[in-house]
Amino acid sequence: MHRINLLTLFSKTKLNRYLIHIVLIILFLLTHIYGCHNSLFQKQTVINYWTGWSGHELEIQREIVKRFNDTHPNIHVNIFSVAGSYEKVKISFAAGNPPDICSAIWAEDLAGYAMRGALIPLDDYLLKSGRSAEEYMPGIWDMFQYNGHTWALNVTTNSVFIIYNADVFKEAGLNPNRPPETIAELDAYTSKIAQFDTNGNVIKFGYRPEGILWWGYVFGGTFYDPKTKTVTANHPKNVEALRWLASYGKKYDLRKVDSFRSTFTSSLYASTYGGFYGLFSGKVGMMPTGEWCEQFINRYSKNFHYGYFPAPVPPGGRKNTVTVGGSVFVIPKDSKHHDAAWEFLNWLTQPEQVKEFCVGIENIPPLKVVAQMPEFTNRPIFKFAAELVSGPNAFGPPQMPVWPEYLDELSRAEDYAIHGKGDPKDLLDGVTVKIQKSLNEALKYAKY
Repeated sequence: MHRINLLTLFSKTKLNRYLIHIVLIILFLLTHIYGCHNSLFQKQTVINYWTGWSGHELEIQREIVKRFNDTHPNIHVNIFSVAGSYEKVKISFAAGNPPDICSAIWAEDLAGYAMRGALIPLDDYLLKSGRSAEEYMPGIWDMFQYNGHTWALNVTTNSVFIIYNADVFKEAGLNPNRPPETIAELDAYTSKIAQFDTNGNVIKFGYRPEGILWWGYVFGGTFYDPKTKTVTANHPKNVEALRWLASYGKKYDLRKVDSFRSTFTSSLYASTYGGFYGLFSGKVGMMPTGEWCEQFINRYSKNFHYGYFPAPVPPGGRKNTVTVGGSVFVIPKDSKHHDAAWEFLNWLTQPEQVKEFCVGIENIPPLKVVAQMPEFTNRPIFKFAAELVSGPNAFGPPQMPVWPEYLDELSRAEDYAIHGKGDPKDLLDGVTVKIQKSLNEALKYAKY
């Protein structure tokens, strides 16, 4: 009895030793197969990425993020869409619990976040990673700056230009191969296209100019001097641009024009055609758009005869003027994984990923080298749009923390001017005084 127990114990001890040796061998092999850096025993950093894209665009991003996760075992990115819930982004920053990286921030809000110290400047990361301003189109790069630092990067942008219905031009006796180049010609083209019934109701219209920001730049104006931190809404050229916009309110009954436009920019048509029904049907001759218009033309009106052109200019104006913007990628200061967030952002903004995303969602790439790839240069509209955005007259949101309020005041001044409720200069003087006061107050609490 006693002898049997000893033998049993000896056998078990021997077996245990064999098992220990086997386990040690397996561990040794695993360590050498996977390597120390990418081993199964290394802790993986999980970061949360919030995006404003949804639908088809979100699915493309998911595929790109999946590729990052598959090729970077030390980092795992969780992607969440906050489309339609942008207040959630502001609340997360205010609560000190933001995501690790976020692209659900518009360029016009960037300076406000940076000023309050809610973001980390990217300068050191850019330097260590060999990234520089030379990669980006100048107007885009300027958009990332505030108070001497770079605060964001992006992977896509948009242009703005005017598209026209060539058949409408012909019907009005205009050369379909000769779009207007000057403000005077644009006015004349609009007048020739416009048609009204006996009651003065609009049957067809040429072009309804809107947007003091775009046209202010076209006329040669500026809206802010970052060196002196001076608001310049009442720049003489801005006043000139607003007087021109207001002239349409004097020449045409804009209430009837806007009522006419509402018949084909209703939610029914806008959801289907992206607001292009009026142009496709010949009810309007021209409308502002961007490079993304091509997808609507190909989808809904393949036999549509059209052309496009940059904003016409007045004497002394800026040719090929375009405003740029869109969402930007930032790393919140209160996020927990700055280094991992930068590794993801640096990878995401490389040419291969930028090309894939921009081709997928029909947008312009902000990187110079990508814009020169055949996927964009072989498409006339995209080549044209990229040339505008890469030119010297591409303007992003000014580097000031109260820009969203500024935009609201400019819009209100424009509305008053075109409906004859104030002199353009007086209105822009008022905007200048009000926004300068708001800016001065905001700068009192600036951390940057």
